[in-house]
Amino acid sequence: FVDEHVSSASEIVARLMCMFRCKCPNEIATYLLAGIYLDTNHMSKNVGDDTFLAGSKLASMGANINRVNDLFLEDFTSDRRVQDLVNKVDIVTFTIATILADQNVVYTQEELAKAADYVLKYGVDASFAVGNVGDGVVQVSARSPENIDVGEVMKELGGGGNQSSGAARITDSSVEEVGKR
Repeated sequence: FVDEHVSSASEIVARLMCMFRCKCPNEIATYLLAGIYLDTNHMSKNVGDDTFLAGSKLASMGANINRVNDLFLEDFTSDRRVQDLVNKVDIVTFTIATILADQNVVYTQEELAKAADYVLKYGVDASFAVGNVGDGVVQVSARSPENIDVGEVMKELGGGGNQSSGAARITDSSVEEVGKR
């Protein structure tokens, strides 16, 4: 089930649960709300009326916002790794930011996504974080304040997404080669 106008898969699941009047344990409602918070950068991007409605419905099902906030506490080591990625940013033509990680360092998908999100603070139209995630896989995390449809850009690399968030996984190229593409 794909809806590119929805904030996250968690929002889709929450909507379906409401539509079919499914009962939901508090813990599952909390994790679904956390998924929405993650994909909307704490309800600050790619949100609409339905996103807030889904969050409200999850709260009425017992989602615990304090637990959601606890899930987003930063790990010091991971945060330093994200900042190391941000230090590698190259802003091209004043509007596109790219981060090319060192090929020999393995990052998590989350670290790459956080770095791409962080760089949006510099007023760029799109940011792309490219890094090795292990097992010969290069991951690209793309973000935009909706000025550039990064989902369409990621489709060109075999991935996908929506206007503000996208990703691709490439198995036949190095970080540098993917960066050039």
